[in-house]
Amino acid sequence: MVAQLGAQVVLARLLVPADYGVFSILLLTITLAGYFSELGGAALLVKKETITSEEIRTQFTIQVLIGLLLSCLALVSAEPVTRFFSLNDAADMMVIVGLNPLIIALGIVGNRMLSRQHQFKTIQVVSLASYVFGYAFLATLLAKLGWGPWSLVAGTLAQSTMATVCYLVMARHPMKPLLNKPSMTEQFSMGFHAFLSGLLTWGLFSLDRLFVGKLFPAQIVGTYVSAFNLSVAPIWQITSSVQQQLFAKGSRTAADPAALLQSYQTAVFYVIILVAPAMQLISLSSTEIVAILLGSKWSQVAPILHVLALAMPFYVLYGVSSPFLWAKGRISLDVGLQLLTVACMLLGLYAFVNDHVLEATYVVLATYFIRAVFGVITTTFQLGGSTAQTRQMLAWLVASIVPGVLCNLLERHLEAAYGRSYALIASIALLQVILNVAIVVLQARMAGGAIGWEADRLLAYCKRIGKRGLVRTST
Repeated sequence: MVAQLGAQVVLARLLVPADYGVFSILLLTITLAGYFSELGGAALLVKKETITSEEIRTQFTIQVLIGLLLSCLALVSAEPVTRFFSLNDAADMMVIVGLNPLIIALGIVGNRMLSRQHQFKTIQVVSLASYVFGYAFLATLLAKLGWGPWSLVAGTLAQSTMATVCYLVMARHPMKPLLNKPSMTEQFSMGFHAFLSGLLTWGLFSLDRLFVGKLFPAQIVGTYVSAFNLSVAPIWQITSSVQQQLFAKGSRTAADPAALLQSYQTAVFYVIILVAPAMQLISLSSTEIVAILLGSKWSQVAPILHVLALAMPFYVLYGVSSPFLWAKGRISLDVGLQLLTVACMLLGLYAFVNDHVLEATYVVLATYFIRAVFGVITTTFQLGGSTAQTRQMLAWLVASIVPGVLCNLLERHLEAAYGRSYALIASIALLQVILNVAIVVLQARMAGGAIGWEADRLLAYCKRIGKRGLVRTST
């Protein structure tokens, strides 16, 4: 997370918003293509109790073929796509970025094999090291040399290449080409649902930026994308890692609904107690964050970041719901929920985004909230939760909103009366954290059970930290 944020800050100071705008639109189209890799059904390598060498070889062959097809499609569609988004002279850039799906495809099976073996720390290290090499080192160096958006292209390809090489070396799975018909049938059966879910996830995560890219010039698109990246940076890697762990763990305990429900409640509890306050603090201090990290030329990022940061806890909440639905075999239900929320986002973008880019941020906030509510209700019931437990989960969701709303209103009132200052923001931020923790922990203790125990453990930990601080202060 720190490496990702640091690289974004350095690159933002070396590049201009228009550079980010051009590259981000191209990367979104290529990312869409990347979800076609899910058609191969690589998730089956994690879910099945036993797998054969033939299944691994078949999956690897499928992924390579899909990657080759996607790279060819990028070559053919480069001209019309760049023309549609009015990105002049960017077709060559899209052709080069189009190699990314093939590079990633070569490492997908290795990644899934490591997930199957619960080597999540290894995956995290590979992800971090490849990001540091691709963006913090290579992209930053090339941006310093004046490569503009091409530095981001080089960084993306370098990151994917390094990660793929690491997965191939560490997993050491068989790679001899094979297309075994029974194995293909089973993998494509699961892969179709995985593809639909991934495609809809991409829609929720990307439609607003594509909409902004079509309606506004590259300068504004770059500003919006930078705000989006700043809001996502604190939670993206963590969410991806947690999803893999929850899916692998849930697949092993799918026959024990009580254990699955307890794991899900614990995951939701920690999202609300940790992620929600952190993102609300980013929203509260968005002006100061942008000024310190990015500088004056990116000042228009602050109001966009202010809203998008509030949307991220809801994105994470649904992110921890999907693995449990998949572990229970309710993949089609997850796809249905995704389809509903994508429809909401499309309707909102079409109806409300006209003259100002901020309109898109409020559509994102509303859509992610709707998605989180439906996800909590559906997942709790599917895992055998009662109506009372569902109400408790929704109460936590509402509790995560209240401190942010109250402190934002307080900030506006005090800023109008006394002016904006670091002391004012710091005081309100501290109040917000206290309110978040107090409300959610109180509700958890009232709920009792495993969640009440988690709340007691968290309080005990906070008391130990407080005592250590008092001891250091007194000495």
